[in-house]
Amino acid sequence: MVRRFLSAVIALLGLGLLGCTTPTQFSDEVAQTCEGPVQAGRTTRSVVIDGAEREYLLSVPEVGHTEPLPLLLAFHGRGGSAAGMASISRLAELPALVVFAQAQFSQGMPSWQGAPYAPEVDDVAYAVDIVRQVREEFCVDDRQVNAIGFSNGGGLTSLLACQRSDIFTAVATVSGAYYQQAFDGCDRAMPMPVIAFHGTNDQVINFDGGQRNGENYVSATQWVTGWVERNDCHNVSQTDLGGVAHTSWSDCYDDADVELYVIADGGHVWPGGQQSGAQAPADQQVDATTIIWGFLSAHREP
Repeated sequence: MVRRFLSAVIALLGLGLLGCTTPTQFSDEVAQTCEGPVQAGRTTRSVVIDGAEREYLLSVPEVGHTEPLPLLLAFHGRGGSAAGMASISRLAELPALVVFAQAQFSQGMPSWQGAPYAPEVDDVAYAVDIVRQVREEFCVDDRQVNAIGFSNGGGLTSLLACQRSDIFTAVATVSGAYYQQAFDGCDRAMPMPVIAFHGTNDQVINFDGGQRNGENYVSATQWVTGWVERNDCHNVSQTDLGGVAHTSWSDCYDDADVELYVIADGGHVWPGGQQSGAQAPADQQVDATTIIWGFLSAHREP
């Protein structure tokens, strides 16, 4: 709660300092009134950013709507799609409003801000405007608005965590691509609950970091360690889950815990998800979707 308050103060002072060109403030009210049932299913919707229409998919769960629902924004990897992200992640099965965002093309492939190959568009503003639009039309619980990213989408998720902690309450990444551009604003970021997954045999975004597209990217461990330091965590525990090493940092400022799941011999896939394209079969040692949902729900704002 302290984190959200301080983030809101920073936003009022001008989030342009953090690289966001469209500061958008939302009401602190969370006890929203739900006016009857909303039709479940998936629809294509759009927002206008800098004069350009941009689409996204919105999945509405088949649950009662007497209480506000969590809102999850999911970002696919480079070359992926909103529909593909929905397929591999199964996030639409969760009892939440789930947005599957769609990146713009750059160098022949859909790509997100936060990478050297990203198109010159403001994806942070796109994400913020999606939240605004969904809140206006649906019963959203502002205490649980989350960003989830795969690969290049993980880089954008890093940006959102650093720049828009006034909106997003916790984030998750899978096989995240953490280029230098994904750290814009992180030196001034507020604490944020973070959970990450990465395979040691990821041939696209190496677990130990490396170079791709002419630029370096950091390792999953280095990215997570940055959040451990920002969150001022004091306790660490490690668990061997049989082919999966789980490290958890707790006793953090404002309960902003950090977790990392390292999948031995895991590839560039969504653990427990569906196989996509020519990628290796999804690792089945853990179910990333179930674990992510548990973590995000546990870090819902009070």
